[in-house]
Amino acid sequence: MSPQAAAVTIELWVNGPIGAVHGEFLDVDPADFERVTDVTYHGLVNGTRAALARMVRRDRGHVIQISSALAHRGIPLLSSYCAAKAAGRIFTESVTTELLHHHSKVKISQIDMPALDTPFYSWAKSLMPWRARPVPIVFEPETAARVVMTVVRHPRR
Repeated sequence: MSPQAAAVTIELWVNGPIGAVHGEFLDVDPADFERVTDVTYHGLVNGTRAALARMVRRDRGHVIQISSALAHRGIPLLSSYCAAKAAGRIFTESVTTELLHHHSKVKISQIDMPALDTPFYSWAKSLMPWRARPVPIVFEPETAARVVMTVVRHPRR
């Protein structure tokens, strides 16, 4: 790590990488499946590593993992996304337990978002003859932002 990077302090890290391919599992090219997993899961892991490397030394900071209700329930046409979010959930539980074991004051919170009306559905790759839409009930992004701010102000796992 460069001296400049080592000097950067991070108090709050909001971590929510996302990639997706809408399509049936057997129709999704393995390279696309891997890309979604890489962006969604490894992006979360690497972002967490970057933040914690700076927070743990100072014994303070807060990482907020933006996850999805689909980390708990797989749905058709989004197998790579659901699997990557589920892996991220378990990863976050493991790292949280390690921090607790070391009596660290660094906090990790995970927010499992519901369906949100965001541009995600317009830019995510789709193998379907129609553009995917979120499963109702769909919330506005401002609702999600208020939830994040609540967790910033009142950290909890």
